[in-house]
Amino acid sequence: MDPRQRIGYLAWQLRLATSHRAENLLTPLKLTLTQHSILLFLALEPDLSSAELARRAAVSRPSLSKALGELEARDLVRRRPHPSHGRVALLRLTPDGLRLAEDSQRRLDLIEAEAFAGLSEEERRQLCLLLSRVVERFAAR
Repeated sequence: MDPRQRIGYLAWQLRLATSHRAENLLTPLKLTLTQHSILLFLALEPDLSSAELARRAAVSRPSLSKALGELEARDLVRRRPHPSHGRVALLRLTPDGLRLAEDSQRRLDLIEAEAFAGLSEEERRQLCLLLSRVVERFAAR
């Protein structure tokens, strides 16, 4: 079967094309894609534990630890003790971290607009819904 007719192949090609562009747009901000994801998830929901953040951002614990260390060194993320779990720290963006999350997302929105410019708004919503269902089902395994 022609790989260009396979969803997995097309998803992989889209990832390759958009990841390269994203890395180029994030480089001036001194961010990686993993760090960008961390900033976004903490902007959406402050006070996540590192375990929960790793699950949401779909990154390994070692990758998360390295990325968080770099973000903390730049004073973009801070840890605070969990109120009832002594060994758990909660993560929160600093004001600079929130500004950087917003700036980096604006840059990446340009890539998404370019990639899906040929789709109507309804087609974009439908594609998002379908991909979300596939990701949720696959992640549940």
